Amino acid sequence: MDSEPAQVQTAHLHGNTPHPAGPLALVIGAEEHAVMFPDDPFHRHGCRILRAGDLAEAHEAFKHHAPALVFLPLKLGSEPVLACLKSCLEHAPDTTVIVVADNSQINVAADAMRIGAFDCLFTPFSHNRLTSTVEAATRQALSRGAVPDRAPSHTPPRHGLIGAHPSMAQVIATLDAVAHSRASVFIQGENGTGKELLAKAIHAASPRRDKTFLPVDCAALTADDLNQDLFAKADGGTLFLDEISQLSPQVQSRLLRLLHDDPGAARSNTGPDIRVISATCRDPEDEMRRGTLREDLFYRLHVAPITMPPLRARGADVIAIAEAKLAQLSLNESRRFTGFTAPAARALQAYRWPGNVRQLINVIWNVVLTHDAELVEDWMLPEAVRAPRSPAAAPSGLQLDGRTLAEIERDVIEQAIRDHGGSIPRAARALDLSPSTIYRKRESWGKPDKG
Repeated sequence: MDSEPAQVQTAHLHGNTPHPAGPLALVIGAEEHAVMFPDDPFHRHGCRILRAGDLAEAHEAFKHHAPALVFLPLKLGSEPVLACLKSCLEHAPDTTVIVVADNSQINVAADAMRIGAFDCLFTPFSHNRLTSTVEAATRQALSRGAVPDRAPSHTPPRHGLIGAHPSMAQVIATLDAVAHSRASVFIQGENGTGKELLAKAIHAASPRRDKTFLPVDCAALTADDLNQDLFAKADGGTLFLDEISQLSPQVQSRLLRLLHDDPGAARSNTGPDIRVISATCRDPEDEMRRGTLREDLFYRLHVAPITMPPLRARGADVIAIAEAKLAQLSLNESRRFTGFTAPAARALQAYRWPGNVRQLINVIWNVVLTHDAELVEDWMLPEAVRAPRSPAAAPSGLQLDGRTLAEIERDVIEQAIRDHGGSIPRAARALDLSPSTIYRKRESWGKPDKG
């Protein structure tokens, strides 16, 4: 690659990038765009950021760095933005371009969508709107194969946890901070994110590492089970209460009586010394509002909270985990696999993983059991992973009875906009309409154009 020209030095890659192979997003605009486009929504979805102040810098950055995503304002002084967009897509049709406009540029935005822009952000837009747009654009870039082939991650696992994404760096930093304490730890995270693995890592890094780690399934725990004998089994060690919100009211009451007032200790004055780690996949605030989780129990256990991020929010960690598990499972099953082809890696990273790490491991295990080769190819992956279902174009939950056709049309369009995160261009694409048609209809309805 040529050395970076002097004029692009102002368009620099920002600090803590999630992974050298994460999608590269080029954000074009003056200094105020740094406020409109903060780092966090990009890093959350595994993106690196390259910033350019004008079209000249953007042209050089595009030539030397081949970004997968481009955020292009439609107003850059007197510069020919639409010509730049057309040239960009002609030279790199797999680039995912998001244009940025104000409400006076509806017609220009419609032209940009016809040229091939993926989406349009109308200013002012919310942080949530930007985040959902970055997520959708990243998935689009990955599905198009616009992300360069990645190099294997060389970040070694810490505490048995694989991952270099900033969200996992925060988890590991908190683990390091609390491991040597007696404080109770409260872990939240979706099913399959590795809450028990994290609890074991905390125990293994603590002074209690040579004592018992006792996992307890709270959904199956009865009041009779929860007694001093159970606590005695974990004396000096760690009691892991999995799915704490599923404890019955009677068990919650008895657990409170067994918990000592000292932070992190669960014992009577002469009883066992136990550290308690709790976990749940549910929202404890919601569970307390519903009355299924006692507030006094929650606040007794919620001393050191840690949130395990979903796999879909961890960027290139998906591939790092897949590579590690492929090596391990291939050895266990006497297979020859050493890695993934680029299309297979892209399919893995583009998939949303509703079952998180647990689902990923099972997918890799299935591939290893049913195939044997040097590289995993995309056709070896389950169909749901290599060809994920797109969100349904037709909006859901509409009641059609007793309304005029005009009312139904309005409800369909508004529901489509909600289904697509507030994006009028994406709603228009799903409904096979032009964005300008929706803008005109909303104007006639007296609705603000915030798509």
